[in-house]
Amino acid sequence: MADADGGPRMGILQHIEEFRHRLKWSFITVMILFVFFSGFQARVADVGGVSIPYPYPDPLQPLASQFFNMTLNFLKPAFVVSTVLNPADAFIVQFKTAFFLALLVGMPVVAYQMGMFIAPGLRPREKRT
Repeated sequence: MADADGGPRMGILQHIEEFRHRLKWSFITVMILFVFFSGFQARVADVGGVSIPYPYPDPLQPLASQFFNMTLNFLKPAFVVSTVLNPADAFIVQFKTAFFLALLVGMPVVAYQMGMFIAPGLRPREKRT
């Protein structure tokens, strides 16, 4: 059976399988970025007078922690004192920041996968050319 566009029609199981495939690649992308942001540090090398950032494996001071500290120093007023109520709070904040950065950086891939899942269901006049 064919669509009004001439393309093949898919059953519900094929739609679920394609959605699973798109969701899988989105999840893999976000998890790879999460590992990167929670396990690597941004260092700067001076090459010929040009500063070039490069990743360096350092799980004790990762990029998520650097991002959180820079944000905290920029946004926190001088009279506010940061407190840690639980020993695990520092790790939880670090992982939340890494997950936020992974979602933020991985959003183009997630949006692309979502668009590629939705695109076959659009009519030709609804698609951009």
